[in-house]
Amino acid sequence: MNMLAFIFAANTQHVDVIGPILKPLVPFLVLAAIIKVATSFIPKKRRHSQHTKAHNKSLAIQHHGERDNTRKAKRTTNFLFRMIMTGSVGLFIIICAIAFGSGLGMFIWICIGLLLDVSSIIRIYAFFNKGKMGELLVMTRLRKGLPVDEYDILNNIYLPIGGGATTQIDHVVVSRFGVFVVETKNYSGWIFADASSKVWTQTIYHAKNTFQNPIRQNYRHVCAIADNLRLPKEYIRGVVAFTGDCEFKTPMPDGVVYSRKLVDYIKSFASPILKDQEKAEILLALREWDASVTPQQRASHVDNLRQSHN
Repeated sequence: MNMLAFIFAANTQHVDVIGPILKPLVPFLVLAAIIKVATSFIPKKRRHSQHTKAHNKSLAIQHHGERDNTRKAKRTTNFLFRMIMTGSVGLFIIICAIAFGSGLGMFIWICIGLLLDVSSIIRIYAFFNKGKMGELLVMTRLRKGLPVDEYDILNNIYLPIGGGATTQIDHVVVSRFGVFVVETKNYSGWIFADASSKVWTQTIYHAKNTFQNPIRQNYRHVCAIADNLRLPKEYIRGVVAFTGDCEFKTPMPDGVVYSRKLVDYIKSFASPILKDQEKAEILLALREWDASVTPQQRASHVDNLRQSHN
């Protein structure tokens, strides 16, 4: 009875405090509920009656893209729901720790709540900036793994390609052993790749998505540098580095590596093909071209990429 009386007294003591304390949680919970409900309005897979083979083929192509978009939307909404709920739990823990805790115990619970909130924010940022996170990882690996007296590294450079257009290159490594043009890809799941295919396939949680063959994409970067520098393409080596926790289920084509093996791949080319003077001239030219691209051109390039992926 004494224990029940104590609990009842503690609850009545804090009853006027709990209401105002829980109010900050309401917007988070409402937003999480809206995102979860929105998932149910995403169109389900539709079935079609019998059609001609030609019509079925066109429908298959059309609905393949629709399914990809639907899966991406569902993954995004489910991910946001989980992150918002995690952040709400963290905020709830902090509020309860402040309201009812004291001393070291309160400090520990506040740290746990902050950890949940910060981790949710970081994961949301990483989710919507996968490309940037992958490029940052590759940039770090290159700087730590390549000797500065032999290799010069340029990151996120823009080159003019005529007609006012530009092309963006993730990383360029300039050395006596050649010019390495690195395209970074941040993917999870299984990757099915063929050097000659127009698109590659990513399988994650039984959902299949296609993306542009990065070897072809990077070859345009190689050509842009070769044309601007008037260098033979043999001096320029295209490399595609995959970050994230992806796994190739087909043999990796030549010039495609996991990011953890990128430095070893570049170092495997140990025969000098450029003189020191040529290396310096190439580095200077790339920096000057990158500096000549205006902020408006950079913004236009980013906008064009976003439109092409929508």
